Amino acid sequence: MFEIYIYNLGTYNTIYTSVTNLDELEDEIFKATNHGMNDYEVGILDYPYDFKVNDLHTLFKIAEDYQTRIEDVGALLHCFSDNEVIEILEKGKFYTIVDSDNEVNAFEEYANEYDIIEIPPHLENYIDYKSMMIDWQHNGLAVEHIGNGQYLIVDTW
Repeated sequence: MFEIYIYNLGTYNTIYTSVTNLDELEDEIFKATNHGMNDYEVGILDYPYDFKVNDLHTLFKIAEDYQTRIEDVGALLHCFSDNEVIEILEKGKFYTIVDSDNEVNAFEEYANEYDIIEIPPHLENYIDYKSMMIDWQHNGLAVEHIGNGQYLIVDTW
């Protein structure tokens, strides 16, 4: 649940409320702006997730249109523009969120967990994940820190 305020620029009144989806947001804006007659500003007071977004309307709209969890869309919007997020979701590009202390370890966990490469057990200690990650980043893999020890890994190819 997002704790927000809606500032009516016509009446200079501020309404404080909570919203969880696009319909609730639009209803609250409609009520706070004299049935849509005045301009407004929406500010977010409390984020229930680890990401920060500037536009709740876009967050809720993309999540609803592409039937994707708000947490996922928020993490994607944290790193990419709304058009890029839509492209990622439309094309069904792979993305995941990995808990890790740094990007190289996040990439290593991603490579091992999703069986990206098959490494014989006797060679596991010789793999240079940093170099491998850099190669993959040059080919379109994004490894982005999104806060609180989490990394978003996205196939942007």
